[in-house]
Amino acid sequence: MAAIMLQSLILHDLHSSIQKVRKDISTMYEYGPDHPLCRKKARQISAGWEENEWVRCIVLEMISLLDSDDAERRRIALEVEKEMEAAEQKMNAA
Repeated sequence: MAAIMLQSLILHDLHSSIQKVRKDISTMYEYGPDHPLCRKKARQISAGWEENEWVRCIVLEMISLLDSDDAERRRIALEVEKEMEAAEQKMNAA
């Protein structure tokens, strides 16, 4: 019985910690992956969680996701720019 209560308490603490980490990490979306404040925020989160291994993994994954999101946004912006230039040339030719 005591083991079950201890396990339940540990799971509750873990769930609570995960929620806090998610809240901390979600603030990284305010910045792009190349932004100095993103790296600073990542260091603050890691230090605040005493360099916890799983928090570090989550922070690294978040930066990776931000980086891929940024690359996708740049690719789409370039594609839209090319389409707009083509449409403008078509209109000027007509």
